[in-house]
Amino acid sequence: MSKKILITLFFIINAAGVYAQQYTVKDLIGHWREARNKQANIYFLTDSTGVWVGNDGFLYNKMNYTVKANKDIIELSYTIQIDAKKPKYAHPYIKFLNDSTFLIRFGWSIPNNADTTNKKVAVFVKDKKEMPGAAIRLPTYKDLLGQWVLTFKNEPRESKLNFIDSNRVIKKTATNAVLMNYIVDFTKQPITMDLYVGGKLVNQTFWLFEGPNNALIEFFDPGKRKDHFTTFGKNYLYKREKPL
Repeated sequence: MSKKILITLFFIINAAGVYAQQYTVKDLIGHWREARNKQANIYFLTDSTGVWVGNDGFLYNKMNYTVKANKDIIELSYTIQIDAKKPKYAHPYIKFLNDSTFLIRFGWSIPNNADTTNKKVAVFVKDKKEMPGAAIRLPTYKDLLGQWVLTFKNEPRESKLNFIDSNRVIKKTATNAVLMNYIVDFTKQPITMDLYVGGKLVNQTFWLFEGPNNALIEFFDPGKRKDHFTTFGKNYLYKREKPL
């Protein structure tokens, strides 16, 4: 075999190897399931939009995202503040191990030798078959019903919200209980909820589900609600007293 042919084959083989390791946003598209606890799911719907979903199809967050790809590493820049004028972005790193497995880490780069046993990263696998009953759905009134208790450092407090139906909620404190009406918009992110007493607007809130029985709530005076959820210091964790 001539030297010229050998050189040509060398470049073809090396080019193929480089190409095989180059991952792009198109490799993200699809359904990815967290492999260890098997509770979290990411659907990359397009090359710029996605959703975080529970195993039952419960949609927790929509997201907009962009990527920077460098071979098997993708820097993901995403926000769940999709309606905010100046959204804040998170910047996790994704490392593809192959076409159906990637590692993801928030706040730090991924170690060069990291694999599925590394506890510093989360492992996601591509699910090519839909899970039974996993049609993506927005929260509904049924997800609100029941009594939610304010929780601080994993201890229940006196403040409670008892959702009776799709219109009425009882707000309880250590000293009183007030029957209120509420209007909620599940299509917003975060979910908006307005609270009324006798037809008068008394509170506006954001509601952010963190699970079927956990939610963060931020309260605002009438007309003071922002266009995004406050990350620190302004929101409160509520837990459903009788989990679904």
